[in-house]
Amino acid sequence: MSSVGSLCEDACEECPCCVRETRPNPAQRSVGALRRLFDDHCKTQVLESYKVGWRVLCGTMKWLLDPSVCSRHLRKAIAIGEEALDFLYSQQSTESVAAHKVCLGIHVAESVASRQVGSPILVADSWEDVTWAFIGLLWNWKPSFHRTLTIPYTLNLKQWTVRLLNECKICPNLCLRLEMLRLIDMCWRKDLQNSPFGEQTASGLVTACSRLKLAHLLPDGKRPCLIEPFVRVLTALQDHEHLGSVAAATMQQVGALHVGPEARCLARLVELAGKMAKMAQDMHESDARDPSTTMILYENSFLLLRTMVATPPTMKAYESPGMAQLAATAFIASMSSLIDTLSTLAPECAMACQWLHGEVEYVINTLAANDKPQSVAAALRRDHGQTLADLSIRALDLQYSLYRLTQGNEESTEECPERFMDSVTQTVMEAPVMLASSNMVVDESTLMHLLLVSPKDPFTRQPLDQGSYTRLPDLRAEIDAWRNSRGGSHHTNRTSNSEFDISGTTYTEGVCEGSLDNIVNINDDNSSDSNDTDSNNCSSNSNQWEHQ
Repeated sequence: MSSVGSLCEDACEECPCCVRETRPNPAQRSVGALRRLFDDHCKTQVLESYKVGWRVLCGTMKWLLDPSVCSRHLRKAIAIGEEALDFLYSQQSTESVAAHKVCLGIHVAESVASRQVGSPILVADSWEDVTWAFIGLLWNWKPSFHRTLTIPYTLNLKQWTVRLLNECKICPNLCLRLEMLRLIDMCWRKDLQNSPFGEQTASGLVTACSRLKLAHLLPDGKRPCLIEPFVRVLTALQDHEHLGSVAAATMQQVGALHVGPEARCLARLVELAGKMAKMAQDMHESDARDPSTTMILYENSFLLLRTMVATPPTMKAYESPGMAQLAATAFIASMSSLIDTLSTLAPECAMACQWLHGEVEYVINTLAANDKPQSVAAALRRDHGQTLADLSIRALDLQYSLYRLTQGNEESTEECPERFMDSVTQTVMEAPVMLASSNMVVDESTLMHLLLVSPKDPFTRQPLDQGSYTRLPDLRAEIDAWRNSRGGSHHTNRTSNSEFDISGTTYTEGVCEGSLDNIVNINDDNSSDSNDTDSNNCSSNSNQWEHQ
């Protein structure tokens, strides 16, 4: 069979495959010649066809590992290699075929990473197609492969993976950057204990999480769920204390009344936990209910809460003003969804429910043990008191000790001077701050909550920029003196049925219901994603290479 082929469109003069397609060279076939050879001979399962199949696969691997091959031919070689594997292992188990495809994907990833030494290549257009192509091969990965498959990788591949995760300028597609977490989880999660690699991964996670949505982690077409690899990598980073710098930066930002990428990352993570649980509930109550998938969502929701809110060092960050309120809201959302469905879910997933029970109890006990004024437990009692009380009664039947979170000293707001009250939440303030655009006074925790969720003055809808709010130390001293004179605790509680007016609209608060969340949602439903300028198109990009 002749190996002569026509020069491909957009031929690259530096690509040996493009050049080779212009002249015969049977000893070193071009990608186009390999395709024709495969199509002509690998049609029946006979010995000669297998020999040709192996020849095509070996020839394809040669081109895949050649760093001078252009992206067009690299993409074609990936497709031929995958087809050859399907043909050669068609009589073997599905798991065997999947394992070989994973190895092929790693080889391609190594080839792409080798080109990044020195000046990095922008992962867009044809190179984005190539990257999605080898990521598609890695989607065949199964956890059982850890016992049977040794995956070779180089330092180049590790460095390229974390660089891609960190730098949106190199890879603008957020979904593609997040897929690097799957590669980290597969190949070298155990290597996260290494300080430089772990710290770089944590930095990349901060960059990605600031714009993270639950949709980025959910399955989409052929793309499998990314939730479990994401949470496993996050847990490994926490175990090896690589999130300590993230927690420290968050506390420093809160102390300066400023929100940076680290604070946004931690805020998004607990928000993600609450949304996972809500999706699990919706899935369980829908016609397409799948108990195993529902449990995966619940398990990862509470594992995420345990990792971030109930484990040092990040748990310290969630004791900061604003962060505690977000963690409390996520916990209430997760517990509400779980309690609503667990009674019917438990008989179908007994073992998983038993494990989940331990995780939930650990989170509850850890939160209940911390009774500081800015703790998550204090925020739960202050902002979600009635909901928490109702949930604790229902939780007794499921043997959850939520009642421990309802215990604690609470400060009455009776006889409290009005100027000591937060203008939004109607609670006694700890650290008052004035909003310049409205001249209204709120607590630091309310301000930080607004900065994290919807950075606008709730009274005027003007942006809350740096410098548009100031601390009031004299008023804080007055509040502290008032508390000391009463011998009261620093724990606050909402006034029952209090009313307050914002932008001409009167809102009536029920007992201890999270008013700040309600105000933010009413005034700006989509504000939390207003700064999301990164690429969120997962499906079109991930499936684009399939149709070429």
